[in-house]
This record gives sequence, C-alpha cells and structure tokens, in this order.
Amino acid sequence: MKSVKTLYPGQSGTRKWDAQYGDSLLYVRYRHDKKAGMRYTTVEVIVDGSVLKKKKLQPPGNELVMIRVYQHERYVQKMIKYVGACWKPQCGLWQKRI
Repeated sequence: MKSVKTLYPGQSGTRKWDAQYGDSLLYVRYRHDKKAGMRYTTVEVIVDGSVLKKKKLQPPGNELVMIRVYQHERYVQKMIKYVGACWKPQCGLWQKRI
C-alpha cells in the first residue's frame, strides 16, 4: 500500500474530516492498494494529551565537575569536602568526580 497524498487540516480534501474531528485532526492520508484495487483514506487524530515530566539533568557517570564555593561559605566547603571533593588552588575551584 502506497501513500499517495498527505493533507493537513484546512486543505482541500479534508473538509469532511475537519468537520468531524475539529482541532484534534492532525492530517488525512490517501493510500492506494494496487493489488486489491482499493483507495483508503486514513486520518490521524489526537485522542489524549498529558503534561511531560521533565528529566533531571544529570552528567554522565565518571565525569569531572568543577564547583565554585566562595570563601564565606564555610558550611558548604565542609559539606563538599565530606562528599570527597578536592580543592584545586591553581583555578580556585573544588573538583569532584560524579
């Protein structure tokens, strides 16, 4: 079966389907089946919608991360040292493998 024509809502040839499905109509396709000698009309419609969950942004495993912690943030420095970060004085940043 070969797709002959793809039409979007509002184009000539979609009025019947546009009236039936309204805003949920995505497109109309006309297909030809030469073996059976048939022409088929297919429509794609939206039947459900939901909010996508955002993926947490995580660096890939075993990646080196540089972290800036200011001098007055003593508590943060202690915490970062506790999780295994190393101070790199040449760049003024903490370094940790994740």
